[in-house]
Amino acid sequence: MSYLRVEHLYYRYQDTKQSFSDWVLQDITFSVKKGEFVTVVGPSGSGKSTLLKNIAGILQPLKGRIILENQDITRDPLEQRNVGYVPQNQALFPHLTVKENIEFGLKARKWSKERREKRVKKLAELGGLTNLLSRRPSQLSGGQQQRVALLRALAPYPRILLMDEPLSNLDAQLRESLALYLKKIQRELSITTIMVTHDLEEAKILADKVIVIHEGKILQMGTPLDVVRRPKTLEVAKILDLKNVYEIKEMRLAPREGLIFLTLPFGNLQFKISSRQQLEKLKMKPPVAVHLNPSLMSLRRSQTFESEVIEEGNTFLGKVLATVLDHDGLNATVMVKIQSKPSDSLSLTSEKEKIEEQEVEMSGSDVIRVRLTLGKEELPMVDDEVLIKISFKTLSFYYR
Repeated sequence: MSYLRVEHLYYRYQDTKQSFSDWVLQDITFSVKKGEFVTVVGPSGSGKSTLLKNIAGILQPLKGRIILENQDITRDPLEQRNVGYVPQNQALFPHLTVKENIEFGLKARKWSKERREKRVKKLAELGGLTNLLSRRPSQLSGGQQQRVALLRALAPYPRILLMDEPLSNLDAQLRESLALYLKKIQRELSITTIMVTHDLEEAKILADKVIVIHEGKILQMGTPLDVVRRPKTLEVAKILDLKNVYEIKEMRLAPREGLIFLTLPFGNLQFKISSRQQLEKLKMKPPVAVHLNPSLMSLRRSQTFESEVIEEGNTFLGKVLATVLDHDGLNATVMVKIQSKPSDSLSLTSEKEKIEEQEVEMSGSDVIRVRLTLGKEELPMVDDEVLIKISFKTLSFYYR
């Protein structure tokens, strides 16, 4: 059952001349389950922050409804919604201490001193700020300031938590640790949360559901895994900055054999497709780009293949240019130079390999950069000749 429903929401800004801008939000419709963590992803100016402000009550939509716990709150003022809101700039009061910042909303709600102190103590313990309650924001680190802003929003037991890019002003290492902290707090409190971000990695760490928004419209919704593996449009793939999205320079179909031949920037791709309906669709409306989602890659020294029967079209012979092993001994980045020719092709396979996970980035025409989780797999050495086998779990075609 939906805990929050946003139905056909429209919003646009009004200037001083009483004229309206173009729609900032257009027909926004989605639902959130109780306890769910949702991230809204999109480029700057796409309407993400405006959407949060409409839900919070800072802005009023021109059309549509916002339903929270089966209650229509569309026209309710901010103070009646009991919504926790963390703005992008944190908006901490510089003249107040950490304790006073956290309890600010509680004083406005006329909580007793005893009740306020009990709530602040519990939140400070949860946020690791017990020893910092007497400090002012200027005496805190960026991560500590962000935690204060979060705890202030959580203090009055809000029905839902809204956060506008809470990690954007932090360095990469602190951003990752604070993202894990946010997830821990959200799970412990079981609070329904919507967070705006432009960082896909944050969304993958935190979210149960991702909403991709652009120019005020929702382009796609789903789990982080579904959205990353199956972007619906080329626009979504670009917004998410996905690797292995290539323009199709030329396409040729062989319907009788069920084969498709694609010329891509790095070479030719050949694969078999069993659906005649899909073949007809490709024939009637040729795609302009394709997203290749690699599911398996194996790197082996060439002599290890001597006893195997390998189709020439499935392999590339190349040399390892660099291998960088991470400190944990399980992850490595391998860069391989291959001899790519116009006649080379990659065929789809579904063979099982020992390598557990990988991220593959193909750039130019002859370099493949591979991020591997190796397990007990032996690393190829620099200048080793290797045979490379690539398979793809999913392919997504994009049209104009």
